[in-house]
Amino acid sequence: MPAYIYYLQELRELYMALEQHLREHAAHPALSLLVRPEIFRSQALGQDLEQLTDLCSDTYHAEPHAGRRYASHLKDLAEEMPAALLSHAYVRYLGDMSGGQMIGQAIERQFDLPNELGTNFYSFPQIADLDRFKEDFRNWIDDAPLSDIERCHVMEEAVRGFDLSSTIFEEVEQVIVRQPQ
Repeated sequence: MPAYIYYLQELRELYMALEQHLREHAAHPALSLLVRPEIFRSQALGQDLEQLTDLCSDTYHAEPHAGRRYASHLKDLAEEMPAALLSHAYVRYLGDMSGGQMIGQAIERQFDLPNELGTNFYSFPQIADLDRFKEDFRNWIDDAPLSDIERCHVMEEAVRGFDLSSTIFEEVEQVIVRQPQ
């Protein structure tokens, strides 16, 4: 479980930054529909970390470097090309609403967690029809008013978002390797 807690710490770093910058640019025509508190994850991640840290005394203590690098990249992006935050919203939130559902269930089984304890991150209780919401979310992104230059940046940033997410997994894998058995 310590590696999972570390993973959530990494995610919290990037989600706090993403949500802060989406809120800062809420008036941007390409981002306005994506500023949705019901999809924001940093508060749920904070709840999960609190619950799991209380449950697991064997926590791995390390700085979430990959999460901070991702957050730093989002800060730079928000200053230089805020419309490209759309890519990271797509990569992160649609992933959470899709494959994240299966991951949450697997985590519950793996660690025998009762009543979604420690898996709030994967739950979207304010969204009645998750499939419909995902479809709407994709449409908002597809229909976002972007210039040709912004559209190119958005496409490049989608790839970058997947790469940055991969570095988080790689860092967590290193934590697992370093953990005492």
